[in-house]
Amino acid sequence: MATSQNGWTVDKTGALQDRTAVHGVTFPNGVRRGDVATVLFYVAGRFHREVEPLHPGWCWGWFVKVIEGSTSISNHASGTAIDLNAPNHPIARSGTFSGAKVKAIRRILADCDGVVRWGGDYSGRKDEMHFEINKGAAAVSLLCQKFKAQEDDMTKDELLAVLASPTGQAALARAAGIGVHGQKLGRSEVTIGVAVQSTHALVGKLAGADLVDEQALATALAPLLTGDQLETVIRNGMSVEERLALAARLQS
Repeated sequence: MATSQNGWTVDKTGALQDRTAVHGVTFPNGVRRGDVATVLFYVAGRFHREVEPLHPGWCWGWFVKVIEGSTSISNHASGTAIDLNAPNHPIARSGTFSGAKVKAIRRILADCDGVVRWGGDYSGRKDEMHFEINKGAAAVSLLCQKFKAQEDDMTKDELLAVLASPTGQAALARAAGIGVHGQKLGRSEVTIGVAVQSTHALVGKLAGADLVDEQALATALAPLLTGDQLETVIRNGMSVEERLALAARLQS
């Protein structure tokens, strides 16, 4: 079975690809679903927030091809590579990012524990638009576990800050079926840049009896509640049963 340059199996049909949008920007052919998608969408999300905004139509994912000038199959063919804002960072050109942006990229890579390689670090021809998985499935899974552990370590104050942020509200709206598209929610949105694949853990925290700051919770949930519902929360607080009911509504 054919493998790409990094040892991952080539997806000849695109059937394995996750086509989730990141901050409203789609990767037309997606990236490999599961842990790879979690990591690459994490990189893309932080790139958008910390390096430069992603531009619609300028970002790419899965595509079966051979690396130019070689006989190796591109990592795009296995869905384990992405190109970000490609026209701004054309292949074979160096210095397409400012020094400050390179430092931001280095911070993202450092938090990926060597699992992600940047094309700007190639020893030969540079490819500064390009980010790829550089290790096997076990290392990718371990990195995702790290992301999840960091999310689970959120304090009550951090959770409320996330809920009050535009990203937190968008994720809650998506969980409630309102249709906000393409957001990832995690502690990173406020502090350390950890993208999380789903909102289930957050919903579970909403149901917890230890989340006692009802006014802050009501403010964070305002986009999802009617005026009467919000007034009730502010006036009476939320019982454990009401939190559980809210969690059930968000999960449905």
